[in-house]
Amino acid sequence: MEQAFLETSYIVQTESPVVLKIGEIPTQLFQNFPEIKTWAFITAWNPLPDVFSRDQNDFRNNQLKFLLKEEGFIFYPGVGISKNEDWFEDSFFIENIEFEKANEIAYKFGQLAFLYGNILKGNQLIFTQNI
Repeated sequence: MEQAFLETSYIVQTESPVVLKIGEIPTQLFQNFPEIKTWAFITAWNPLPDVFSRDQNDFRNNQLKFLLKEEGFIFYPGVGISKNEDWFEDSFFIENIEFEKANEIAYKFGQLAFLYGNILKGNQLIFTQNI
């Protein structure tokens, strides 16, 4: 499972799409978002071990979108695509979010893991913790 996360492309769907990869320093992200210091890439799709229908996943992602708006985050649509492109998950790229808050949101939506990054360490795979 960890290998699948590591091989996924996390695409921020903006005017100039940005592809994030675990373990990389995202220089293109810094060019497109010079004010960014931290970020997260989170979905509400398919909380393991469940696999939901497209309609169920869209409903869950709409709940996540509502929460992000309510909390006042700046965020963009995104999509995580597997290495061989046989699956994808609609997601959200969230600007300047603290680690604890990103973990809390991922946990709330039943996610095993999420991408978290900062300007010093780049993109990291984080396994969600119940804190």
